[in-house]
Amino acid sequence: GGFSASLHELGLGWMPSSVSAKSNIVTSQGSVAAVLGNLRHNLGEQQGLVLLCVLLIVVARTVSTPLPPAERWVGAAMSASIVLHMCFGQFGWFNRYELYILTPAFLVALVLVRAPLTAALRTPRALLVGAMVTMILTFAGLPYWIGHLTSPLAAYNVYQQQYQMHRFVTEHYQGPVAVNDLGWVAYRNDQHVLDFWGLGSREALDLRRASTDTGWMNALADRHDVQVVIIYERWFGPLPPEWHRVGVLILDGPRISLGDSVVSFFARDDATRDQVIPLLEQFRDTLPPGVQLGVAER
Repeated sequence: GGFSASLHELGLGWMPSSVSAKSNIVTSQGSVAAVLGNLRHNLGEQQGLVLLCVLLIVVARTVSTPLPPAERWVGAAMSASIVLHMCFGQFGWFNRYELYILTPAFLVALVLVRAPLTAALRTPRALLVGAMVTMILTFAGLPYWIGHLTSPLAAYNVYQQQYQMHRFVTEHYQGPVAVNDLGWVAYRNDQHVLDFWGLGSREALDLRRASTDTGWMNALADRHDVQVVIIYERWFGPLPPEWHRVGVLILDGPRISLGDSVVSFFARDDATRDQVIPLLEQFRDTLPPGVQLGVAER
């Protein structure tokens, strides 16, 4: 709450632009239709169904079983938290937006069912009960096993693309650029980085959503003295026709953690085109395996 108040005081809205850019609920200013649409989407996700099952277990135990007051309060708080996440939260994005709710939800459910579960494990059917519990947990944890096993390749994806973009900007071009994936390009970069997608710029986010043509991109680039644009071209509609595509960075292998396999490099005028093409040619010779860079002819 204090963080939101400080953002509002600075004229940046109540929510961080990174949240606003990814949430239809924030975009719609909390409309009932957006909340219901988000809930319907979450119920269609595997982890949404898992969390719904956990909710039913927690509610059933909290309501129908004599429990100490502390456990009843914990069950009620966990149930409310799950409902809030299902209505306003998300799943996916390499699993990083739901672990905060799934982990305590499973732990609370385990605490609340410990008595019947312990009793079942002391019967002749203990092996069957254990096998069923193991199967359920394996199903629930499958996305995280996959995420764990693919994390090295996901990290290498970032090295192949995002880090190489950072290298081009800081070691070769060394000037202000516009991007749609902010992270590595802005990290340890003294030059200005304009974020067209809006995660790091409320101004860009509002313009991108409100504009019906490409004029906003040129206006923002002029305002921030940006002549080179490095973006996922497919994330946007038609681009300004006067831009020159001077290079295309292509990921050869599987894509695990990137927004797209293809990054396009644009120069906004002829002079910049003539400046950037030789730099891209030099940069091409330093790329790691699994990455190709196509460069426009001089």
